[in-house]
Amino acid sequence: SSPAFLRASHIKPWRACDTAEERLDPYNGLALAPHIDQLFDQGYITFDASGALVLSDECPPMIPMQWGFEDKIGERVIDVSVKRRKYIGYHNRYVFRH
Repeated sequence: SSPAFLRASHIKPWRACDTAEERLDPYNGLALAPHIDQLFDQGYITFDASGALVLSDECPPMIPMQWGFEDKIGERVIDVSVKRRKYIGYHNRYVFRH
């Protein structure tokens, strides 16, 4: 609820971007709480095409409960516009731990 405590997170990692436009594209970004950003960057969580939160089988099972987001798994929590889909697709294929 407070933007001051959010982190700007790239969906397609900066190092994997093909162009400066991808790096700076606002659709390649999400504002996430630091602990969620860490899980996202390391591939322990992702979002599907509808924006629902997906948990990796490799994520320690106590993390969602301890970090207070177990009730959000499977729920639509972000907007995945047409312009954001390619970045989410990249994250799901190359970053997310299947």
